[in-house]
Amino acid sequence: MVQIKQSNPEAFLSIDKNRQKIYPNNTLYLQDNKEFQFELFNPTTDNILVKILINGNSISDTGLILKPGMRTWLDRYIDEDRKFQFQTYKIENSASARAATENNGSIEIQFFKEKIQNNNWNFNDLWKDNQWPYKDKIYGPIYDQYRTNGIGGNMKYCCDSNNVIGASNNVFNCSGTLNEVSNDIETGRIEKGSKSNQEFESVYMDFEIFSFHNIKYKLIPISQKQYVTYDELKSYCTDCGLRIKKSTWKFCPKCGNSLK
Repeated sequence: MVQIKQSNPEAFLSIDKNRQKIYPNNTLYLQDNKEFQFELFNPTTDNILVKILINGNSISDTGLILKPGMRTWLDRYIDEDRKFQFQTYKIENSASARAATENNGSIEIQFFKEKIQNNNWNFNDLWKDNQWPYKDKIYGPIYDQYRTNGIGGNMKYCCDSNNVIGASNNVFNCSGTLNEVSNDIETGRIEKGSKSNQEFESVYMDFEIFSFHNIKYKLIPISQKQYVTYDELKSYCTDCGLRIKKSTWKFCPKCGNSLK
């Protein structure tokens, strides 16, 4: 029998389901108020739990389940029906300001394998001896469910997302006025954008405590991009991210944005 080596799960950033270009050090450049999705793919034969951290913090205590061979686009926060949006603002170019914004635009996608239960375990003995292996804040929902009924943790299953595509709106303007200085720089954070129509359904499954594969990205304002070649400017629509296949196109065939 020929054994097929399984690949690791994949995760990309997309705009209207168009995958964005990844630069060295897993860096991506986005415009202000741009909404995006996570393209997730499970090429393995196992159920996988996906957890996402943005700006250095987890977006939820629960996660998404990807079944074997499943590809989907996540456009919203798990616990709130708001889209992912990249918002930029200016800071002074000082060591303290740069340190305060170190996690701005950071993304980490973690993948966890499904836990295979040992049918010989005695749940009552585990509780009595305080040896329950999932006593960890990341898996709080699993911990609580087992304590009450022994069924499993409440995770989110990512349904088919045909309603991901939608026009972005400019929301959440920064209150107050920044004191601009001559050497200020632009930074950006991932915030909550317009309302999403994507929905989930709850499932009860159990996963390993430690991730087996992680992917990290860094979102940076497009103004910080120092070197842009002519080919790069013409490769993708700067508004919707569609790849430009013909140099004769004057307007994007998807969103109508001028390409000249």
